[in-house]
Amino acid sequence: VQVGEYISVPTNGNECGSDKMCTFRVVSKDNDSVKVVLNGLLSSMSIYGVDTTITTDHDIYTALNDFANSISVGYRYTGNKTFYIGNYGSGAHTSVQDETLSANIGLPTIGEMFAGNDIDLSTSSTKRFVNVNTIENPTVSSYYWTMNRNSTTYVRAINSSGNFTNSRVTSSYGVRPVIYLRSGLTFNGGDGTAENPYTVVPEVTLISSLLDSSGLRQSSTDSSVY
Repeated sequence: VQVGEYISVPTNGNECGSDKMCTFRVVSKDNDSVKVVLNGLLSSMSIYGVDTTITTDHDIYTALNDFANSISVGYRYTGNKTFYIGNYGSGAHTSVQDETLSANIGLPTIGEMFAGNDIDLSTSSTKRFVNVNTIENPTVSSYYWTMNRNSTTYVRAINSSGNFTNSRVTSSYGVRPVIYLRSGLTFNGGDGTAENPYTVVPEVTLISSLLDSSGLRQSSTDSSVY
């Protein structure tokens, strides 16, 4: 898969509809993982936390960790990665990368993945940017949190018009997880669009295929143990 393409990953949770398949957009890739952002929001809003500098102890990490745990470790990269959480103020924006957080799940960070709101959130059923049917939980909130603060008082969020806004940590806004998947996953079907994403091959199917190709599958008439 390539940066900008969409993929569908199974979950054990209830955040992505009855089919339990979550759609993500690929943000970046490195040698051992693929960084993806949920193409939508979790089903419930959350406050940010105790202050504007995010840590894994912030309130919002309760929802983030629950979501991460709903995705099998067979698909998810479980090590920690670096999120840039520095200040994105009203003037110079060079300090975004001055502070980091080590975690295996987070939120969108300013400037790294989008210009404007790529999922067009609103309580209206009319969407300007994408097909509403491709968005996970599109009407939960018209705003979602980022990992960057505006000041010691406000956190940066994205509104339904695609603009940055400033919000107090006690506000309840949408939660848009960013996670890392394992590199080397196998995908099939689809064309990589939001309407028709590639689908990760289920672990059971993949293991079965590997057994067949290696000749290690035990036949029904052979009592040998491998």
